[in-house]
Amino acid sequence: AAVQDWSDFGVLLGMLLVNAVLGFREELKAKAALAALTDGMEKTVTVLRDGAPKTLATRELVPGDVILLRGGDLTPADVDWLGGDVLAVDTAALTGEPLPRTYPSQEDGTL
Repeated sequence: AAVQDWSDFGVLLGMLLVNAVLGFREELKAKAALAALTDGMEKTVTVLRDGAPKTLATRELVPGDVILLRGGDLTPADVDWLGGDVLAVDTAALTGEPLPRTYPSQEDGTL
C-alpha cells in the first residue's frame, strides 16, 4: 500500500511540475506578444506649431504646445482647455465614476 501511495505522489508531483512549467512558458509568451504590440504602437498627437497642424510622437511635446483633440482622443499630458462647446472627460480610471464628466466652455480654459 505504501508503494502505491508513493507512485501516486510521484504522478501528481510530475503533473504539477509540467503544469507549472507550461503555465510559466505561456505567460512569458503572452508578455512578449503584448510588449511587441505596444512597442509597435507609438502614441502620436496632433499639435499646432507655427500655425500649422503637425503629427508628433507624444514624447516630443513641449510646454506651450497646442494639442488638437477629437472625440475619443486621449490627452497625452496635463492640458488647459482653450475652447469648444462641451468637453466630456472619462475619469473612470482615476475616480471610478462610470459616466464621463462634462465641462462647459470657460473663458480662462481651466478644468
